[in-house]
Amino acid sequence: MVKFTTVATFCASTLCLLVWGTAGAAIEERQTATGAFYGYIYFQGEGLSNGEQIYFAVSKTNSPVSWNVINGGKPVLTSTLGTKGLRDPFIIRDPSGNKFYVIATDLRMFGGTQTWDQASREGSLSLAI
Repeated sequence: MVKFTTVATFCASTLCLLVWGTAGAAIEERQTATGAFYGYIYFQGEGLSNGEQIYFAVSKTNSPVSWNVINGGKPVLTSTLGTKGLRDPFIIRDPSGNKFYVIATDLRMFGGTQTWDQASREGSLSLAI
């Protein structure tokens, strides 16, 4: 059984914003519904040693203005394979509707010796799912 139904997903740069609630409900109903909230999945960037891992946050209310980080602000998903980095997260729902998958690129630039050009041409060709 699915606990949440994705109503919308908006992705730009390093941010994906998910809107959870009841599919098909009117906007006014979602704005006043108890238990409605937003999910936020992101990576922090190559400037931090742990920045290229996956972090989650959940809105404090059903408004995407104020957030609570999950896992004490530590990464929720980390990689020990490939370049040991996870970036550019994307969430996709299984066609059956009862599972969600996080897909991320296997790329780590922090502390590396490769340039962006080298990483794009010679780096990992893997995805983490």
